Amino acid sequence: MRILFLSAAEDLMTGVVRYDQEVINGLRAFGHEVKVITPNDILVDETQNTTHEKAFFLQQALNALRLYTPSKRRKFRGILEAFKPDVAHMSMETSLIFSPFLAECKKSGVPSVGTQHQPIHREKSLMGMILQLSYVLVSLFIKPLTRLIVFSETQKKSVQQSGFSAERIAIVPNAVDHLVFSPGESAFKTNLGAKCIILYLGRFSYQKNPELVLE
Repeated sequence: MRILFLSAAEDLMTGVVRYDQEVINGLRAFGHEVKVITPNDILVDETQNTTHEKAFFLQQALNALRLYTPSKRRKFRGILEAFKPDVAHMSMETSLIFSPFLAECKKSGVPSVGTQHQPIHREKSLMGMILQLSYVLVSLFIKPLTRLIVFSETQKKSVQQSGFSAERIAIVPNAVDHLVFSPGESAFKTNLGAKCIILYLGRFSYQKNPELVLE
């Protein structure tokens, strides 16, 4: 299968970029042909020093506006015609950047799949209401998607409430690669004299479920 993978700048290391890299490596390991496209690939003639730490986010915002121009849409259309993908994928962190290209995929008859990385929060809270509004905003940009991948039932509910139809949503929980994350032999526990050691890796937020560790 030929897969066009729309991703954020490869030199920006965020959780979503790391997620994309793992998925891309996995797809290639299964024998799929994957072509990765970043905003810089479309803006190669305009982008300068986009990874400068202080100017990065401002530059990304300006780049997003440039991607909406007819010339950049034509350039993306040329990529579709040359690569002839069976499917296109994008992570929702870049939905506002790549949304004009979703329409091009639809016009070209290329199915598009998105993975939803937006955070969630308790419904009856100020943050929960703010985040739900962000889901509504993003849903306006991802309407052309063929399918949307979410990580949980709670996230699926938030997406549905924003107007995305249930039949186009697939729940694929996050997984752990046991070949990478597997404890080896260590005297650390014995040296501490501890009966049980629990390691929590991640930020303390509702969507990370840190209370499950306490339970």
